[in-house]
Amino acid sequence: NVGNANLIITSIIIPGAVPVSTTFSPPQTITPGSSIFIPLTYSPVTVGHLNTSITVVSSDPITPNEQVILTGDAVNSGPSLYVPFDSHHYGLVRQHAFTRWFLEVENIGDATLVVSNITTNHEVFIVDESVNFPIQIAPLDSVLVGIWFNPLTNEAYNGKIQIDNNDPANNPYFVPLTGDGDDRKYPIGDALWHYNITTGFDPSPKAIAPLQDITGDTVDEVIVCSEDNYIRCFNGNSSGIADVMWEFEIYSGNVYDQPGLTTIEDLNNDGYQDVIIGTTGGDRSIRALSGKTGQSVWRHNTNEYGNGGWVYQVNASYDYNNDGLTDVLASTGDDSEDTGPKRVYCLNAVNGVALWEAYIGGPVFSVIGVEDFTGDGKPDVIAGASTADETQGKILGIDGTNGSIQWTRTTGGSSVWALKQLDDITGDGVKEVVAGDFGGNFYYIDPTDNTQIFHGSINGALILRFERLEDVNGDGFADLLVAHSNANGIVLNGKDGSTIWFKSLADKSWNVAAIDDITDDQINDVIIGTLYSSNRCYFLNGVDGAELDSRNYPSPVDAINGIPDIVGDGSMEMVAGGRNGEVNCYSGGIVLLVGTEEPWQIEKSSPVTNYPNPFSDQTTIAFGLDQDSFVTLRVYDINGKVVTTLLNRHLSYGQHTVVWNGEDSAGKELPTGIYFYEIRTDQNKIRNKVVKL
Repeated sequence: NVGNANLIITSIIIPGAVPVSTTFSPPQTITPGSSIFIPLTYSPVTVGHLNTSITVVSSDPITPNEQVILTGDAVNSGPSLYVPFDSHHYGLVRQHAFTRWFLEVENIGDATLVVSNITTNHEVFIVDESVNFPIQIAPLDSVLVGIWFNPLTNEAYNGKIQIDNNDPANNPYFVPLTGDGDDRKYPIGDALWHYNITTGFDPSPKAIAPLQDITGDTVDEVIVCSEDNYIRCFNGNSSGIADVMWEFEIYSGNVYDQPGLTTIEDLNNDGYQDVIIGTTGGDRSIRALSGKTGQSVWRHNTNEYGNGGWVYQVNASYDYNNDGLTDVLASTGDDSEDTGPKRVYCLNAVNGVALWEAYIGGPVFSVIGVEDFTGDGKPDVIAGASTADETQGKILGIDGTNGSIQWTRTTGGSSVWALKQLDDITGDGVKEVVAGDFGGNFYYIDPTDNTQIFHGSINGALILRFERLEDVNGDGFADLLVAHSNANGIVLNGKDGSTIWFKSLADKSWNVAAIDDITDDQINDVIIGTLYSSNRCYFLNGVDGAELDSRNYPSPVDAINGIPDIVGDGSMEMVAGGRNGEVNCYSGGIVLLVGTEEPWQIEKSSPVTNYPNPFSDQTTIAFGLDQDSFVTLRVYDINGKVVTTLLNRHLSYGQHTVVWNGEDSAGKELPTGIYFYEIRTDQNKIRNKVVKL
């Protein structure tokens, strides 16, 4: 009683059917400055949660009825297993896909529950590899265990989970599982999986990239960086709602756009490819993340200069310190006080420590590694930047050994965001480079001496990015797909800068990507996502820009990329991210069939095989011909680039074997990952997948 008169407790009201009682006997008087205790006893008869309130009625003129909240948990004696959802139906799942359900196991006892093992009785139901036994669950705690469904055929599956544990009343405990396989074909544009990002003020995806398989199903995963400050790794072989394999939250920043994300070979010796990102906002860092778990490998914070600068691009193409690992380039901006980094970093991929830094004096928006142009046999660097007041763009050639600036070229536009290495146009043995600015200008440059080979323009557009295509027009030079702010798709001739094709689109061609051939003409095809008013995703023919498929998108397409084949038809798929947080994966079609049949020139009785697969040292590719034919056997990486040609000659009828040792055409050991080998005869083609460990 905190008043100055007696307080009388007149009654205690306890709701009916609540297992709470009291021995308190009202009325009782509390003198000013005094207190009393009201004993309450919780006597549950069943296991469960208590959440109720009682009312203390008194003579207080202001609050005569005071509510008191009571909570508690009734538990069994000893360890006690409880499964809230004691069965699960996966529904219709694409054949050979993997989709996950989380089994929740609770301990509703007063002693530790020990789960010694969880198994299934059918090969299509799989316990997640990350689960380690025994699992110890404290009283009133719970764990989630991933259970995967991988339908192998078009049938209804039935199985069960067995949970071995130390609860004598529930050992073992069984959970029924059901699911249906779907073996239908997925023509171009068909939806394969989707996910809605709902966290943060702005959930829009900004960058998308494939990541070599971390689940063991030989299908690449998908990295998505979004404006809600998250980096997520999705199961690339999902069906329906995509499975999140891991997520990494950046406390106060995000990846700005597509160039702020790249993948890199294994940095932490766990056998998996890793992830490099550059961040903006308050984080302003270059970060390396484990591709397997999403955990931080290292972080290089740019606030070593003032308040740090936004990181606009990261690039991992070349080894700059001769340790056998690809190193990391990053382009950085300024802070608000003109004390930020404004430089290009070259970081040791092992630990993120700077190998060198090149101070530019204004924001640096782009950076790429390129082949040697200084004549020392070492890889070099090209950067795109602006002046401190961001009024004039700059292109810079940088020595890859020490970061010294070899030359600078100013541009007509305000800044340079688009860079790419071309083929050798001049015939001097050094490959040229192209740069595009925020005035629509693009420049073909000989990096040995900063000579301009060609200057062109895209009608005052903001040129955002170049994507390299294989030779589109048959002149022997790789060509360029352009991301820009005008409403058309454009492919430029990589030899002379002329326009190869021009395709009118619904809106701005802001996000673009090259994909492997899906039209059976041996030339890259193209995907484009538009924004801001008319939002659409396109599959376009790489040769002439002809529309293969397109579809409306619910919001502006802020990110798009191709990923390797999911459904087994040999074609790459499209992953698009919209400003509303929606991420969708669409089939690239069924043009490149694995095991094409008619007309048949590779013997039906002798299927194409390679053994071992996966392999580490070498694999033997075996096939038979039912008649003489000219045969080419090429190996492609996951981006559709030919890495080596194993056969290119006439072969006679009969059986043939070819050994591939995992090297490229130059004899260099290729990184682990997924590759495709393609056998082409006079009348037929077969493409199969091979995994290098």
